[in-house]
Amino acid sequence: MSAAVDHTTVEGFPAVRLTSPDGRSTAVVVPGLAMLACSLRREGEELLGQRRGVRAYAETGSTMGIPLLYPWANRLSDLDAAGVALDRGSELLRIDEATGLPVHGVRLRGAAWTTEAATVEDAALVSGTLDLAADRALRAALPWPHRLTVTHRLDDRGLAVTTTVVSTGDVPVPIAFGFHPYVALPDAPRSAWILRADVRERLELDERMLPTGRRSPVEPFDGPLGDRSLDDGYAMAAPGGLSVAGPRHRVEIALDHTYPFAQIYAPPGRDLIALEPMTAPTDALAARRDLPEVEPGGEFSAVFRVNVR
Repeated sequence: MSAAVDHTTVEGFPAVRLTSPDGRSTAVVVPGLAMLACSLRREGEELLGQRRGVRAYAETGSTMGIPLLYPWANRLSDLDAAGVALDRGSELLRIDEATGLPVHGVRLRGAAWTTEAATVEDAALVSGTLDLAADRALRAALPWPHRLTVTHRLDDRGLAVTTTVVSTGDVPVPIAFGFHPYVALPDAPRSAWILRADVRERLELDERMLPTGRRSPVEPFDGPLGDRSLDDGYAMAAPGGLSVAGPRHRVEIALDHTYPFAQIYAPPGRDLIALEPMTAPTDALAARRDLPEVEPGGEFSAVFRVNVR
């Protein structure tokens, strides 16, 4: 067999279906919705949390699948301190109901992504590029001219997600993005899922779920998820990973040094877990802690894999 790329629609939105060379895995990406990977199937069984679906993500920002969180992941304490020129009422923002803070970056779902899909010898891929300096609203909101490219590449092991930021202006571009992969195993109840996570330190959070700057050592997770409720940030071992496994399926988020932090979100009473790779800790864009930057003319590229069986 060989890898394949097909054009399709999901809830009325143009999409690209990738098929692995062995035919056992498929992924569906909606390029116009900020390169959202809305489906990842192994042997025909869905492994990503669908929550309220693609249309709700497009209209309200309600996350599902594997959404990009850009230019910051999770909560942000102060838009001005982060250099984001938006007020809290902007339609480009989503506000976290629990804390009242801006969450998960700005809306890139309606922006003009330039996309390309192709097959290579051992994979199928789709790539999308957005020039933020060419979009009037984004240029005003994010005063760091740059070009953003997201590539989803499906092979027999799973899905590799590569994100590249190229600075096109004369000021540094801060790097604080992340992704929010929701995993939902179809072969066992949540209580029986085995959670493994190569966490090194837990980030202490304040009452608004923002890091205080203090950390404490923790032992890696390795055991049943059970009824545990999690919404915590961690510094990761490098290389490291986060995974959940059931009797038939295992989903691993494999990380390298480009994703030194992660959030684990396991809400009570829901059969899903989010294993979230992050290039910087929550609120790094405002707090200016552990915040990488791309110098003018430079480039930053980060890769994580979603390995499935």
